[in-house]
Amino acid sequence: MSIKLVSNILEVVFDTSNFEIVSIYNKSTCEKITLKPITSFRIEFETEALDSSDCRKTLVSSNNNTLKVRYEGENYEIEITYTLKPSLHFLQRRLFLIPKHNNSYLIRRIDLLTFSLEPASGKLIPFQHGQCRTYFFRKDRCGFMFGIQVPVLDEEQKNLGRIVLGYPVNYRFLSGEIYQAEILFWGTYLLTGKFTPPVPLKVKECIQSPNLLDYGESEAMLSMVKSQISPCTGGPVVCFNGCQNNLTRNAYDEKNIKFLEEDKKILLMAKEMLGDFIAQPAPPWAGAHHTVKKMKSTDCKIPKLPVREEFINWAYQNGIKLGIYISLKGAQPWKWENNYLPGYCDDQPHWQGKHENIIYTCPVNRPFMEWLTGILIDDIRYHKYAEFAQDESLPAPRYKLPCEAETHDHLPGDASYGFFLVRRKLFQRLKKEFPSLILKGERPQMDAGIWDALYLDAIYTLSEILDGIGSDDIRKWSRIRHYYHFVPPSIDEVPVKHFQSENLDYLMLSILAVSRNYLFCELPYSWSKTSLHRVRYWLDWARKNSQLMFECVFLPDWPGEGKCDGYVRALNGNGYAFFFNANNKIAEAILPLDESAGLISGESYSVSLEYSTAKIDFFNATSKQVFQKNLKFQLPPHSSVLLKIARS
Repeated sequence: MSIKLVSNILEVVFDTSNFEIVSIYNKSTCEKITLKPITSFRIEFETEALDSSDCRKTLVSSNNNTLKVRYEGENYEIEITYTLKPSLHFLQRRLFLIPKHNNSYLIRRIDLLTFSLEPASGKLIPFQHGQCRTYFFRKDRCGFMFGIQVPVLDEEQKNLGRIVLGYPVNYRFLSGEIYQAEILFWGTYLLTGKFTPPVPLKVKECIQSPNLLDYGESEAMLSMVKSQISPCTGGPVVCFNGCQNNLTRNAYDEKNIKFLEEDKKILLMAKEMLGDFIAQPAPPWAGAHHTVKKMKSTDCKIPKLPVREEFINWAYQNGIKLGIYISLKGAQPWKWENNYLPGYCDDQPHWQGKHENIIYTCPVNRPFMEWLTGILIDDIRYHKYAEFAQDESLPAPRYKLPCEAETHDHLPGDASYGFFLVRRKLFQRLKKEFPSLILKGERPQMDAGIWDALYLDAIYTLSEILDGIGSDDIRKWSRIRHYYHFVPPSIDEVPVKHFQSENLDYLMLSILAVSRNYLFCELPYSWSKTSLHRVRYWLDWARKNSQLMFECVFLPDWPGEGKCDGYVRALNGNGYAFFFNANNKIAEAILPLDESAGLISGESYSVSLEYSTAKIDFFNATSKQVFQKNLKFQLPPHSSVLLKIARS
């Protein structure tokens, strides 16, 4: 006998004797994979281990979409819940560890599942994206994907005879605290036979595997991610990062008043150019980092600093929103002094972490994080910041946390998973306290990968490419983040820099095509009012069409590969298509009027020219043309076009 969980796409079969998955079936292609369970879980504590074979199993409940199993051990109870929603293509497995004692406990490592696959039944493709790893198992017409939603790499699995899905934990939990392990997933997808092009495998600390992905694999992962991120609200988010504009990184105090006066001039220019925007001051803690560094563990509020208060009040009086960013490892992450990062609370030296010859504050330490969270929440509530971001410096890599301290919430060694836990908890706490606060991840989230971004409203460019980036590169790197790192356009943030020599409309259409989050990293001081207002025109266009800015369909062709790259933003069959020719000669643009472009097959569409940066003979700007099938036209080199689409 068997138990089945069923969706419109997927069927998962369990053995009733042990409640383990034995097969996963793609209902579209009638292909399946067969699993041979070895161990349901294994948890290594500080001085003992718990294996599923040591526990008594009980079926708690089951229906077509959920299955819950309980494992009884001597000191712990384990609950595993499988969920397969009717319309989704993936199953999620959640494990809850419930202690029976009243003591704190430390987990060294957890293996969520050990199993084998039939060696001859398909091809296993391990794929690293940031510090995340997903396995794709390709059959003839479909594939199956599996992995753990955790941004901490474990050993890559290659032996189909024994696959272990687990991760190192090294974190101490409080007495009575229930630990919910990271989600293990199984999914399926259709193979397209078309593969993503080769791209750089490492930029700064962001790494990806050399394997090329089938577009079906990328789209399946993107769809899974989209179903889990928080719904985006409001219009486009426009930010200005002072770090690239010589806004002072010094404290906002009497010594730096002359710099702040220059900052005000810059921000007024940004207001004219960008309209409704958020300014992120260059120094951490919104200019109070020197003061925060000197605070004691008994201080619960950041002192009111006259110059800082005057600057913040001035910004609000001029309709300028402000953001705040901090580092968890030190009050000023960019001011290293002889391998020492100025940390927090000198009266608590045991809060410091040390690795080799580098000293910094270790955030995997509850007393410290409780103190920091308290002063941060108070400052956000008092000053009504519009955005919060985390950014870290050394020790590199920035998603790692090596710490040799013996009194923190980890054993001496690698505390990277604990670092992930505390930053996720901080962001979740801030969202609960301030629902409208925009939460942005920079470093380490952009290096760690998508499973470190589900709790964010925006994630800074994974590539960290800023120097010399142009319009075509903006779209290319957005596609890399989209297809290789599975970042949806709704949370992707594109950097805008070095654009004075480019066609301004081409640039603005490029950023509007691929994202709703824009980070301006410099201002063109020599520009005319006309140019400044042109940027404002396009940003206001995005605000006017804000309901279309949350979803975007990337059409197949990439920039500069002989054809035009295209993007469609549509809702209920109405919207816009963006096309760009990054080539040195005329190229063909293709707009499919069907589901592949986010439209409805079989409908008629009127397509009209909204704007173009070059003359396009195919379109008559004063009339609409009606189409039912693919729309094809020629686009001049290094030009762009914006088309309006409406269901007839």
